[in-house]
Amino acid sequence: MQRQCTAEEKNILLRNEQQIINEKPIKDFFDGDNLVINGATIVEVDAGKFSYIEDDRRTESGNYIIIDNPENTSDMTQSNVGDRILVVYNEDFHFQLMKLNEELKGLVSEEGVNCTSEQELSQCMRVPHPNVLRIKKDVHELTDKEREEYAELHLAVRRSITSKGMKYCFIAMVVIAVILCVALNFVEGGYPFSQTVPIAVAVCGGIGLFSLLAFPIGNVNIKRQGQFKDVKEVVYRCSSERNNDVTEYVYEWIDGELLICEYPYCEIWSGTQFGDVLYKFTNMKGEPVLQNIKPVNQKK
Repeated sequence: MQRQCTAEEKNILLRNEQQIINEKPIKDFFDGDNLVINGATIVEVDAGKFSYIEDDRRTESGNYIIIDNPENTSDMTQSNVGDRILVVYNEDFHFQLMKLNEELKGLVSEEGVNCTSEQELSQCMRVPHPNVLRIKKDVHELTDKEREEYAELHLAVRRSITSKGMKYCFIAMVVIAVILCVALNFVEGGYPFSQTVPIAVAVCGGIGLFSLLAFPIGNVNIKRQGQFKDVKEVVYRCSSERNNDVTEYVYEWIDGELLICEYPYCEIWSGTQFGDVLYKFTNMKGEPVLQNIKPVNQKK
């Protein structure tokens, strides 16, 4: 049964991080708050990839929901069909799958879904990620008040993505200035530090001051670009680059059917993971715009 993880159970998870099945475990995942746990049963294994059904997760009509884990887990075989595993979600709805050992067995019930025949599986709904089940399926037309709120969010998200890059650019500029000052001091007929350092400080300071003055102007432009007509939730799948053109692929509900849709490059965070929920806006020109749903954590 899906439930909130207690402090004691969190310690158990921390002690058993080696039981994670995911090919690329999420760093510091168990250090976060508001972890949620649930049991699940493996129902299919095919060439190392496996599918599972979570406890208490069904469609409105009562059918089970199969989640097709996209990662290749080489040690999974047909003998693992029917095995119980643990699913752990964090507050961002990222999740880790864990094999059960003696200590983890106590966190979930021993019995799960008994659904492994082809006929039973054919009646189940299949999804690529749990988040496609929790997003809103319909487009929401924005009111004037909501349009302003989403414009503020658009500004906050864009700034959170670009701030780290701007900081690194400034640091790189200072480092280059220092190297040039040293190099000019030692070349034949070079310039002493008393001449080069003030110039370097003036140039770096001027660029920094210009950036600060231009910041408010940039904010106005970003908010203007963030005037949207409507919003819809989608789930990130992947990005693809061909001939210098980047295409974003997402899972999207259209007329009650889950489809893979593609959109032109949008400035979503480079750290966006498979399964992350995104907003799909329509701007005033009628163009689609994908965006992270909140300012991003640059420490990830």
